[in-house]
Amino acid sequence: MAVYTKLSEEDIEKILSSYSIGKLDKFENIEEGIENSNFLIFVDNKKYILTIYEKRVKKEDLPFFSELMISLNISGFKCPKPILNNNKNSITDFKNKKLMIVSFVEGKPKINLSPENCKSIGLETARLHG
Repeated sequence: MAVYTKLSEEDIEKILSSYSIGKLDKFENIEEGIENSNFLIFVDNKKYILTIYEKRVKKEDLPFFSELMISLNISGFKCPKPILNNNKNSITDFKNKKLMIVSFVEGKPKINLSPENCKSIGLETARLHG
């Protein structure tokens, strides 16, 4: 189970009041993962991921990950993009924890990788380091 911090609909609406992305339609807990609490939120018919960073994540590391995702998006890499709150920050405080809302990237986890999948991953990794 990866949802350590439980959120109610009211909690998520309060979080969203710090953003200008719209009104909550619904949300779902994301059970996969091992470290943070993750939620799939539907806002004005768009999907986002809300992540609450738990105790194992160092707060001082969060800006690095946020900036990395922003830089990757600018460079054309398909990855979640941090959504800025009303204060133009990608990281928000809520109940003594840090959280981030990012864009939703369609896809599914791959259980078995084919040689073509491995080649694609290798090419993208090379492009990242190139």
